Amino acid sequence: MKYFLFILCFVLSANSMAQTTASCSDKNAKVLIVASEGLFSYDIGYVRNELILPVVKKYPAGQVVWADFAWTDEAGAQACAAQWSKYLIEIGHSYGGKMIQDLVNAQGPRVVDYVITADPRLPWYLGSFQRPANAKAWHNYYELYQWFLTGYTIPGADLNEDLGSILHVNMPGQPAVFMDLTNAINAALAVQ
Repeated sequence: MKYFLFILCFVLSANSMAQTTASCSDKNAKVLIVASEGLFSYDIGYVRNELILPVVKKYPAGQVVWADFAWTDEAGAQACAAQWSKYLIEIGHSYGGKMIQDLVNAQGPRVVDYVITADPRLPWYLGSFQRPANAKAWHNYYELYQWFLTGYTIPGADLNEDLGSILHVNMPGQPAVFMDLTNAINAALAVQ
């Protein structure tokens, strides 16, 4: 039964992998956010709706652009990031955290300015996390509350913060994560 659910989850999430929600080539913008949602959550949009949209609306239109990908669409995220030469922020939640790590690795030697992972997960519990050398800054938020979904630290991250008894699905919308993204965008806009 457990394996059936894993396969069902993969099939359902794979159906969403070609969808994106914004332009990756807007050369008038100053910051691009490339995000990856977790298993099942692309259509729900935890990162998109709980983090990116509330933060981005605080800035003048066009300064910050974003694209949101399913965790299975690393090729789409890679194509998006490859079009960008300015400040790049990459965010991953759940399985999307592992996809973002793989995406940063694939972008070497291009520097990814800021990476945020919110309760990252290893798909099917295979593999490991490690900060890639081309990540200029990496902040990771996790929880140890749910016995079946305990979080991971990222070896080499600039910040590994346990947010306590926060449910896994609520991690992207937490105030600490929200402020971290806001501060990253403010720093980027201040130097451009």
